[in-house]
Amino acid sequence: MKTLQSFITLVIITLLLLLGGCVQESNEPDNPQDQITDKVTIPLQKRYYSVLDYNNFITGEHLVCGIPDISYEGNYLNIKLKIRISSLLQEKMLNTESPFYFNIADIPGHNTLLDVTAEPPIFVEGDLDKLKDGNYYIITQSIKLIEDVPAEIIEKLLLPDTYVLEVVNEETLVVAIFAGLEVDMLDKPM
Repeated sequence: MKTLQSFITLVIITLLLLLGGCVQESNEPDNPQDQITDKVTIPLQKRYYSVLDYNNFITGEHLVCGIPDISYEGNYLNIKLKIRISSLLQEKMLNTESPFYFNIADIPGHNTLLDVTAEPPIFVEGDLDKLKDGNYYIITQSIKLIEDVPAEIIEKLLLPDTYVLEVVNEETLVVAIFAGLEVDMLDKPM
């Protein structure tokens, strides 16, 4: 009897092993071309909390500047800067939850503008839809200056090499600086 029970147990184990080997582990078809589906998968855009999440992309490879148009009227310095942004960086910026800003400022280590500013400049909100102008984005700042700025300082303020473009995060910390605004880089390939 013990031999019969051992034999039946052996047969059952063998059948289980044979049948278990026939089960397909994957839900994938043997030939992916044979797979028919009526669902279309649309990749979701990646969302970013802050420009800090991708600040390594905020470089001259993905953002280029033209030469700023600078004028002085009344006690206001008006600066208009045309920039171009790569499609990769545009996608990241458009999918950023926290606000970010652009700011035109003195070259680091210089205070030509800061020394004659009557009020802190208002950062330009990084809403790309509002800044878009054809294939470019336009950053415009109007900065109120103190009364009676000396003519030699005004001359210096009208020179493009006095400034940098800053990209600023939601905490108003500078995350990227673009210098060399005296050189038009708008035609640079990206």
